Amino acid sequence: MAERGLMRPPLRVADWRARLPTRRLSLDALAALMTILCTCDVAALLGVIARSQITQAMAFLLGIVVMGLVVSRRSVLVIGALLCVACYDFFFVSPRLTLVSDESGYPAVYLLLLFVGLLMSLYMANFRDLLKLSMAQSVRTGRLLETSRLLQACGSEEEIVEACGQQLARMLEAPVAIFPCEGGELGAPRPFFREGGSRPPDDVDAARLSLCEREPVGAGCERLPECPGSYLPVLRGGEVFAVIGLAAPARGMDSEALAIARAVAGDMRLALERNAALDAREAERVRAESERTKSVLLRSISHDLRTPLTAIIGNADLLLSGSVDVGKRDRDGLLRDIRDDAAWLSEVVENLLTMTRMGDGVAFRREPELLDDIILEAVQLCSRHAQGHKIRFEPPSEVIVCSLDARVMTQVVVNLINNALTYTPTGGVVSVTVGRAPGATDALVSVLDEGPGIPDAQKEAVFEAFHTLDPRRPDGRRGVGLGLALCKAIVEAHGGTIWVEDRLPRGAAFRFTLASQEVESA
Repeated sequence: MAERGLMRPPLRVADWRARLPTRRLSLDALAALMTILCTCDVAALLGVIARSQITQAMAFLLGIVVMGLVVSRRSVLVIGALLCVACYDFFFVSPRLTLVSDESGYPAVYLLLLFVGLLMSLYMANFRDLLKLSMAQSVRTGRLLETSRLLQACGSEEEIVEACGQQLARMLEAPVAIFPCEGGELGAPRPFFREGGSRPPDDVDAARLSLCEREPVGAGCERLPECPGSYLPVLRGGEVFAVIGLAAPARGMDSEALAIARAVAGDMRLALERNAALDAREAERVRAESERTKSVLLRSISHDLRTPLTAIIGNADLLLSGSVDVGKRDRDGLLRDIRDDAAWLSEVVENLLTMTRMGDGVAFRREPELLDDIILEAVQLCSRHAQGHKIRFEPPSEVIVCSLDARVMTQVVVNLINNALTYTPTGGVVSVTVGRAPGATDALVSVLDEGPGIPDAQKEAVFEAFHTLDPRRPDGRRGVGLGLALCKAIVEAHGGTIWVEDRLPRGAAFRFTLASQEVESA
């Protein structure tokens, strides 16, 4: 067995590309030799068919032109053209198998053949190079457009960095590293590899110099040209966001590679600025929406709380003054009004506190609960101030257990029942049912009233904050418009859905679903 130290390391793609110039020279020489041999064969065949040296000379002229298409090095092309003329003289001009001709005019013919052939072959070589350059530019433009499209779809800085790094490594066919910058300090590089590539650029000093000077440094640049890689800063809002490190491609760090890197860095800068502008716009929208919500809330609260507070103060003063003879019936009525107004204020305050807690991101304490116990507690709370209404509760025919926060879910049902009591005429019935959703295992809770119903155009809007159906409700009190919005937020936070539909022959039916849990049999 061979010793480990004598084992030959595997040939990497980078090593093969490093030897590419020598291999290219060998391929050019082989292509020139094959062209000369084919030209000799064609000239020999034409000599048999046409028996004319002019056609043979044209064959060699064509061979020189073809050589300009298949040979990339100009030196090999010139040598091949000389060999073509020499072969024509050696094999096809009398006396044959010698470079000496019988007629004195042939050297001028050779020179003319060589001049015309070289002129046409060089023209074809230039045309081929321009065609290759045009194709390369087309590919580069396509990849840059692809990069722009990818960056337009990115929604975060991480996605932008990822897209730029991968595209650069793909286009340059060389490793790329992106150094994040924050507070004027250079962060750890994030490498992006191409299969078979060399090590990623890791010259921290060069990257830091690019950060401080805010200009490209390294190979192909004015600063630190001896550096094996190149480093380009990416600016955002006047500050350096990152430094892009480029390992030299196999062909070397030429102007084309730097142009590609600069173009991608420019696209990255534009994408970062666009992302920052979108974030700022979204923050401004959220701030404006928050200000609008605060303004609407303060305006609504200040207006809608004044009426019950005024009634409470007036009734309390009337009872305390003793200047008016108040009978027991009237006294009980005044106390009942004070209690109702205070209960309404308590409901509004509780809704506000719950919305504040949800806005602050306070998590619900979800535990397995019997759903009919939650509904029954809400019905009992609302029955205390039903005032001429009946609340009918239909318990489920089976045990339904849901994972929920009992306190806030009770508040949801209380809000729905109070809303139904508000719009149901005196003597009407509010029905509350619990069961299973049709064709599903989810629990379904329904609150049905006998009110005027809700127009189809407002069935979605009733769940929006501060939305009220009428400025004046049947009880003469304005609604704040928070109850149903809070119900929707709580139900959806529990993974359920809530909606309203018509109840026949009249009224509205508010329904919501909750995911239920299996009950283990004893």
